[in-house]
Amino acid sequence: MEFKKILDRLKEEYDFEYEPQHEVNVLDEEDKRRYTLRVDFAIFCKNSKLAVEIDGVRWHSSRRQTSKSIWRDNLLRKKGYIPLHFWDYEVLEYPEIVKEEIENIIKELLKQKT
Repeated sequence: MEFKKILDRLKEEYDFEYEPQHEVNVLDEEDKRRYTLRVDFAIFCKNSKLAVEIDGVRWHSSRRQTSKSIWRDNLLRKKGYIPLHFWDYEVLEYPEIVKEEIENIIKELLKQKT
């Protein structure tokens, strides 16, 4: 099951929106440069935002890429996003576990007061 199908199934039960390939414009305070970060999926739930990344081993297993992911996550947090990562094989081989993990987060976000 692809990730979009997981989100579509969850949308049948919970009140949230999502956008694939969502762009986030950020300013890095350290180097004073602006960046446009593209996240695989942005989930908008109540007053919260999740930035979901589906990471492939090929692109996310080096130290350099790990450092870049940490840097991106920090910038996303500064913009109010909660970063969430899944390995691509998890989405493909264990979609029910991925669905359950996202569902638990959405439930918690919906419980929060505005």
